[in-house]
Amino acid sequence: MCISIRLGPSSVYKTNLIIIPLTLVSIVALFVFNLENFVPQRMFPILGNGFFSTFVLGLTNLSAFGGIAYIYFLPPLLKDPKKLKQISIISVCVIGIYLILCVSIILFIFTSLVSANEIMPLYFAARHIDFGTFFQRLESLSLLIWILAFASYLGTCTTISIGIFKKLTNIKDIKPIANIFVLLILGVSLLPNNMAICELIASNFYCSFVIGIVFILGLSILIIANLKENRHSFDMRDNLTKLCIIIIKKAQEQKEIHNLSNPEILYQALAHAFTGHEALWCIKKDSPCFDEAFYLSMNALLEVDSTYQDLYKEYL
Repeated sequence: MCISIRLGPSSVYKTNLIIIPLTLVSIVALFVFNLENFVPQRMFPILGNGFFSTFVLGLTNLSAFGGIAYIYFLPPLLKDPKKLKQISIISVCVIGIYLILCVSIILFIFTSLVSANEIMPLYFAARHIDFGTFFQRLESLSLLIWILAFASYLGTCTTISIGIFKKLTNIKDIKPIANIFVLLILGVSLLPNNMAICELIASNFYCSFVIGIVFILGLSILIIANLKENRHSFDMRDNLTKLCIIIIKKAQEQKEIHNLSNPEILYQALAHAFTGHEALWCIKKDSPCFDEAFYLSMNALLEVDSTYQDLYKEYL
């Protein structure tokens, strides 16, 4: 994986194309080959220790979907960025399906995790598979595949981090930087003295960090970006514009309104006035409906004849 990182992003992604299918196949194999060991009754009670424990205290489990964060970095890497939405939906669905398979394997085989030290329940699930005396210790093969999967994940993280660092510093050659990042990861991995510290960091820090960055910060950035983008929500509708222009022209001809300006300009002014009243009403949450205020503005703008000044009250 270190060699792939030094060779560039394309090498890492091509390596992942080999490792990820192996990982997915291993999960499906674990599920299928353990079917005879499943005890469906172990899924009860469905809400576990109760609604609050499952859906409130269990919110930290959303960190399992932390991989969604990588979708934000996909657009520059895609040949056709317009397919990002399709790729994102497929990716999230695939992640969801495989998480359900993993949880099902653990849920239907074990009554509970026997010990806090057993942090690899899928490894122990592999030990339940029995093909007689010919195939033995399949958990070793499962462990090897998962080590490769972790190396693939680490390589992807490192590649994206190097890409961000490269853009920030305008560095052209990533090979020296790749070495530094790999050594930095190795150094940080040696800091914890024992597995208990790793478990403490994973349970108390990592989950909150992932939820904060991916779901809270990430969604906030997306919402702000969409607000800045023109979605053409306030564009004039051609059919409605033509109809209103005809109505204004007839009202001018019948002397019902005394403002003889261009009907199209009058309609646009009315439309923008309506949008302004609507926006102000939304900002002032406790204010009454803006209908009457808009009708009064329309009377003033069109210079409606005194005979029809109070006609709007029939529609309030």
